[in-house]
Amino acid sequence: KGSRTPIIIIPAATTSLITMLNAKDLLQDLKFVTSEDKKKQGIPRDNEVLLQRRKDQIQPGGTTLSVTVPYRIIDQPLKLAPQDWDRVVAVFVQGPAWQFKGWPWLLPDGSPVDIFAK
Repeated sequence: KGSRTPIIIIPAATTSLITMLNAKDLLQDLKFVTSEDKKKQGIPRDNEVLLQRRKDQIQPGGTTLSVTVPYRIIDQPLKLAPQDWDRVVAVFVQGPAWQFKGWPWLLPDGSPVDIFAK
């Protein structure tokens, strides 16, 4: 059985507000640190980042159970296997449509409209 870890795709552009350098700070620790600040700290750029988020689940009877959910963050979506695309739960985009080149679910004209309907 394959992995079930949800995947978050972020832009590969170093000019993006969210990069592989600061994604964990933003999405796990809920604080914004610029990529430039992370570079100054000597933080290496990883090919992927695994983060953990706490989530409360309401149990039968109304009690709350806090669980930790892992998320895989990537910026190279073309390396995903076809079955991995079903695990993509979020996509951060920077603007230009060309960043979707090679993605599944593009319209014949290359438009990413259907991606955001999935």
